[in-house]
This record gives sequence, structure tokens and C-alpha cells, in this order.
Amino acid sequence: EVSAASLAHMIGWNYSVRTLGLVLPIGLSFHTFQSMAYTIEVYNGRAPAERHAGLFALYVLFYPQLVAGPIERPQHLLPQLRGHMLRADAGDPGSFGALSRPNVSAGLSLMLFGLFKKMVIADRLSTVVDPVYADPALYRGGIALLVATVFFAVQIYCDFSGYTDIARGAASVMGIELRENFDRPYGARSIQEFWHRWHMSLSSWFRDYVYLPLGGNRVGAARWAFNICIAFVLSGLWHGANWTFVLWGTLNAAYLLIGRATAPARGRIAAASGLASFPQAHRALKVAITIALTCGGWILFRARTAGDAWYIATHLFTGIGAVFARSAGDGLMVRLGLATLPLAKHEWVLSAVLVAGVFLADQRRQPVAALTAAFGRHPVWIRWPVYYALALSVLFLGVYRTATFIYFQF
Repeated sequence: EVSAASLAHMIGWNYSVRTLGLVLPIGLSFHTFQSMAYTIEVYNGRAPAERHAGLFALYVLFYPQLVAGPIERPQHLLPQLRGHMLRADAGDPGSFGALSRPNVSAGLSLMLFGLFKKMVIADRLSTVVDPVYADPALYRGGIALLVATVFFAVQIYCDFSGYTDIARGAASVMGIELRENFDRPYGARSIQEFWHRWHMSLSSWFRDYVYLPLGGNRVGAARWAFNICIAFVLSGLWHGANWTFVLWGTLNAAYLLIGRATAPARGRIAAASGLASFPQAHRALKVAITIALTCGGWILFRARTAGDAWYIATHLFTGIGAVFARSAGDGLMVRLGLATLPLAKHEWVLSAVLVAGVFLADQRRQPVAALTAAFGRHPVWIRWPVYYALALSVLFLGVYRTATFIYFQF
């Protein structure tokens, strides 16, 4: 309604509808999408209707993933819940609620890794991102805006995937497997591939229930472009009724449309320049371009208003020459425009190392699920030092302050 009022005011309409202050249950959108998935799958005959009211309620309100996903499908979660119930009715000691050593070990280790990503990486980077995006006009030098934007790309990734790890770990302790929600997104070589790896449960939801019913790619070029735009704009609106989210969804749709239109020309350029003869360098270039485009989108996602997003986007590279200036009495942090931000020099070093580590970790070829399974097969003398290192990092390097998960607001 605020956005509607702003638009009406811009074009001179008299908008008399009062803004409603609504208090919505936390996680409402996630459990709504999960309920819709059940309804659609049952209606289309791809999943049987659940006759047990308790199991259906547990599917809709399964607490580990209720507030921020991953969004489950009935074919994956309901059979697991039903199997636990049947074993409990039969008196099986391994029924739902009974703890087993493998499940507890796997679940707690995953939760520990999620806590590391949230408290050591995401919350630390937020100490730079929050003040810069709260009032970007204060930072006239582009370095602070650029650093905050890159930091936010890693912050939202570690914050959200950290929650997913904690949710999946909590479910694993109880013997329930939740689906993967992230798979090395910053190793993607195109925006299309990025959206196959980022928030996979939501991306597949919009693909299966919005994009494909509209015709998917089985239609003409104009209709296909329309389908892409509708899916991404609705995805933006799902995150919030703000113009920044609408523009963010529109921008990502434009990325996909332009990417498809320019694919033949880019292939010819790579072949003519000889870049195609160096596959590793070619892949690195495509990954770097994808990360840059994604960071550009994150500006719209994180900015409070479209005006703030425009200011940041148009000032990212201003004042770069000041970095190399030899002004007397001005230290490096002053020239970079970072001196006013609440981080000591050693914390800047740690933050830079963590950001680089996240980007490099996503370049591995092995999928997350395979990597996790391989690590679980290592002997105790390899696994436990890693667990201790993660736990000590959370204790001594974690940022302890009031900070919710980013996706709790959606």
C-alpha cells in the first residue's frame, strides 16, 4: 500500500486508502508456499492426499524449516513422517523422536557449520553492510559502497544457507532429511545457472507452479520472454511489496533474456579471440561476470529505496583514484573511505579472508551433497579436529549481538 500511495502521488492521483498495519505470523510465506505445493501436487495427481490430520499439520508446520525453508514437496517429506509414525505405532525403538548416533552426529555437525556461516561470517560482514546501506549518501567515495555490496553478497549467502544448514541439521537429528537449498551459487557460469543453485526450493517452486504452467520454453520467443518476466517479478514481489524487489526481479529477468539473446555472439567472440582454447580461463571469466551481475542485483535487493539503489549503483566507482593518492597524513583506510566503519584493522583482514574463502569454496567441482557425504566417511581423527575448529571459531570469532536471519522478514 505504501508503494501504491507513492505511485499515485507521483502521477497526481488522490490516493485515499489508509495504510494498514498488519501483524503477520513469522514464516507465513514459507508455510503458505509449502501448503500450496501440497494442494497443487495432489490436485494434479502427482501425490496422494494425506488422510492423517496430524501428519498433514506436521508437514505444513514442521518447525526446523518453518520460518525460512527450504520449501518441501509432499512427495519428499510426508513419506518420511508417515514412516516414522508407522514404526512408532509398531513399537520400533528407532521411531520418530528416538535418537540414533549417526543421525545426531550428522545433524549436529551440520548445525555447527551453519552457526559458523551465520555468526562468524554473515554477522561480521553485516557490521559493514548495515551502516553503509542505512545512509549511502554519507559515503561519497565508491570504495565503501563497493565493499559493502560485495560483503552483502556473501552475507546474505552465509546468513540464508547457514539457516538452511541449521534447519537441515535439526531435522537430521530426528531422522528427517530436508532438501538442499544451495549448491555453490557463486561458482555459476551464468545467471541461469546461478538460479539453479541459489534458494533451489523457491526457484523450483516458481519454475513448476508459475513458469511451466504458463508454457515454459515450449512457446514462441515473445511468450517465453513474458513467462520469464512474470516468474521473476512475482519472485521479487514474494520478497516484499517494495519497488526495489520488483526492480530486482525485473533485472534478473533481463539478465536471462539478454543472456539467451547474446549467447551465439558470445560464443563466436570466445572462439575468435582464442579464449575458448583455454577452458579454465574462459570459465573463470564467466564466473567473474556472473558474480558481478549478481552483486548488481543485490544492490536493489538490499537498498531501502530505489533512490538509494540508484545512488549506490552510480557511485560505486567514484573516487577510485584517491586510493592511489599519496596525501600527507592520510592512511590507507582514510583514502579508501572505510575509516568511519566500525571494524578494526585485524577485523578487516579477517573479513577479507572470509569473503575470499567463500568465493573460492564455491569454485569446487564437487556438489555440496557429495562433499558432505565424503566428509562424513573420513575417520574420527580428521573429522573431530574440524568440529573443534568450527566450535572454537563460533565461540571466539562469532559476532554476538542482536541479529535475526535475513529471510525471517519474508
